[in-house]
Amino acid sequence: MIHGHQFDFINEPCLNTHGITLHAPSITVIASKDLTLLERFPLKSPWVQLSGREGQYLSRVAFNEADEYFSWALRIKDVLTLIWLPEEQTIMYIKDSHYSPELLQFWIFHTFFPLVLDLNKRYHFLHVGAVETEGKTIFFSALSFGAKSTLTDYFIQQGATLVSDDALGIEEKDGQYMAIPAYPFHRPYRKPEELGHKVEKFAQEAKSISAIFLLKKG
Repeated sequence: MIHGHQFDFINEPCLNTHGITLHAPSITVIASKDLTLLERFPLKSPWVQLSGREGQYLSRVAFNEADEYFSWALRIKDVLTLIWLPEEQTIMYIKDSHYSPELLQFWIFHTFFPLVLDLNKRYHFLHVGAVETEGKTIFFSALSFGAKSTLTDYFIQQGATLVSDDALGIEEKDGQYMAIPAYPFHRPYRKPEELGHKVEKFAQEAKSISAIFLLKKG
């Protein structure tokens, strides 16, 4: 389960590591060579820095007008372009010169799909590390290089269950805020374009939030 969803990589079956779960929504990921697809997105952002690459956002309307039917695209220079098709619940991608299956997986799990969920107002995302320990889900929040990953790694080494390494979706249900497990990878380091080490203990369902710790340098 990735951000509460399961993924079916049609053209990269090597990335399909889990069986189908009937109760979980499914996202189809499929390749295309049709560059004319990008013509539907007349609005283009300047190039910005994203995880060591240059990225550009494309859309039909302004991002502040996004709703559950908002379709848009993310271009990662020299790697790929990702397109969200909300009606089909499909991510279409166009390969570029530096494409690889691992980079496809990284950009979808780490950046693109969290933005899809946030823009479609499904979840709110927090930049935190999160673990479950002694039956409680706790968050670590800090500025970049503020020890979120270090503390998350410490708890994992002590046997805690990973909930999120970096970006965590929050869903409100009946007045209660639930943490949606992100993906079963952890980076105690910050090497660009890597999901990190796969962990054995990863949360499998939404968890209520017990505590948030704001980290400050001593």
